[in-house]
Amino acid sequence: MGSNKLLEQFQNMDKLPLFEINWKDHDSRSEDDLEIFNIQADEHGICTMVDGGIIVIEWDDTFCLDEHLQDLYSKILEEVL
Repeated sequence: MGSNKLLEQFQNMDKLPLFEINWKDHDSRSEDDLEIFNIQADEHGICTMVDGGIIVIEWDDTFCLDEHLQDLYSKILEEVL
């Protein structure tokens, strides 16, 4: 599956291209603190903005779209926590 195929799958997802993270579930905050990360994709990979920076996951044909999205989610948690 080429990167063009991964991009096509991303563009045809039934779900909105975003992550909603409730930080109460991931650290010791006592109140709900919901943050939304918009996911963008192009021929190079997927990315999102985090604290003024950008996290990029380059397409790798050995992985499926779900694995790329899981990797991006993990990188967001690593960056913010």
